[in-house]
Amino acid sequence: MTIVAASDNRNSAWANDKSSFAHRMMTKMGWKEGEGLGKNKQGNVHSLRAVKMAEEALGIGASIDVHGSGGFDKTRDNFTNVLASLKSQ
Repeated sequence: MTIVAASDNRNSAWANDKSSFAHRMMTKMGWKEGEGLGKNKQGNVHSLRAVKMAEEALGIGASIDVHGSGGFDKTRDNFTNVLASLKSQ
């Protein structure tokens, strides 16, 4: 998993809930919406999001076929070679 700091509107329902425990506690401690956390408000303004990258899910030695035809071409060539060897026998 890769962690990215980006604006994310998928969680807007609970992020905008002003009555939540976390929102109330952070407000009591001086936090204001749009500010970062920390003594000097230097923290991230946006929430962190875990993103599963396709490259991370691949096995050792695997690569992503960007054009979409690399796997098909290799399989077709292997199949053609098998048919040729059977035909020659």
